Parts: sequence; structure tokens; C-alpha cells
Amino acid sequence: MRRFADVIEELQLKDLPLFGGPFTWSGRANNQTLSRLDRFLVNEGWDCRFSHSRQNVLPRPVSNHFSILLEGGGLRNGPSPFRFENMWLKVVKTKLKEWNKDVFGRVEYRKNVALDQMQFWDAKEKTNRLTLEEVEARREAREEYKKWVLLEEVTWRQKSREVWLKERDRNTSFFHMMANAHRRRNNMERIRINGVWKSEENGMSEGIVNAFRTLLSNPGNGALL
Repeated sequence: MRRFADVIEELQLKDLPLFGGPFTWSGRANNQTLSRLDRFLVNEGWDCRFSHSRQNVLPRPVSNHFSILLEGGGLRNGPSPFRFENMWLKVVKTKLKEWNKDVFGRVEYRKNVALDQMQFWDAKEKTNRLTLEEVEARREAREEYKKWVLLEEVTWRQKSREVWLKERDRNTSFFHMMANAHRRRNNMERIRINGVWKSEENGMSEGIVNAFRTLLSNPGNGALL
């Protein structure tokens, strides 16, 4: 460890500011040991060129280890990137919950509730050590989150009907794409009745009804389509 410190000093490296919490790992008995295991070290040249560089602690849904993200800041071309504002959620939170329940069901909602609970306990742990009861509450929230994520995966497996899903690929965006592709393949754009192509919705419906009426009224008739 002393040699590592000597190398850092010799190379004149420094630790960037960390935002989001004072530590990146908690573990051992009841997660009561807190430690800063990860960091980005930069030299003077980097710091001068990227003067707004910083490290951000990311959420940890299931692990006892926080990932950290390096933001370079500084050099940017073109317009500023789109940034999501948390205050927007304050305005539409109630409507989003109702919309989510009516349109998508309760799986995603319950998954997000479990994630919020985990983040709540993680945020509290950054300022105060958790009691045994609070550690247990966070563990239960983590198990709930894992359960709802697996249920969400099962839903999209059923809709996609792709064999390679057995390999446990979790690309939910692909599952959406394949489910939409199946719906497009099942869509009827036109049909030929008595040698005439019908493409408009009303024309197809009327043509199919008339074709079956003719078929049922004259059992000896051949294929009409």
C-alpha cells in the first residue's frame, strides 16, 4: 500500500471530487463496514484540460458495490445535451402512476417501488450507519426488486417467442421490437376474393362475409379465396 502511495505521489496524480456519497462499498457483518475502494486519478494536464471533471456515485440496485462515473465536462461541441429534470416528476408523478397502472399493469410499478426503497436506505447509509432492522429492510427491498425484474423478463419472453431468449438475454428493447414485429406479421393488409384483390378495411370485411355466406349456402361450391 505504501508503494502504491509512492507511485501516486511520483506521478503527481490527484483524486477528482466525488459527488453522490463518501464511500463506494459497504460489506462485512450487516454491511456496517464502509469503504472508498474506487476512484479516478488524473494528472495536472488532464485537470487543466478538463477543469470541470468530477466523479459521480451511481445507484446500486443489487450489489453492495457502487459504480462510479467519470464526467469530463469542459470540451463540448454543438448544443448542450438534453438533461432530464427531477422537478418534472414532481408535477406528473400522480398521473404517471395512474397511466402505468392502466396501460402496463403493476409489474413495473412494483419494481420501481422496490428500487426507490433500496436507494432510500443507501442514501441514509451515506450519513448514518443503518440499524440491523434497516439493513434487513434494504435486503428485503433488494429481493423484491429482483423478483419483479424476473417477472418483467418473463412477460417479454412470452411476447417475443424467440428461441435465443433461452440464453437469458435481457435486452428488453429487443423484446419490444420482436413483439411489434409479430403483430405486424399477423396484420392482414389485403385479400383476394373471387379473383379480386380487396385492400380497404371495409372492403375486406364485406368481401369475407359475403364469401362465407356463399360458401355456406352452396356446399358444393369450391374455394372462394
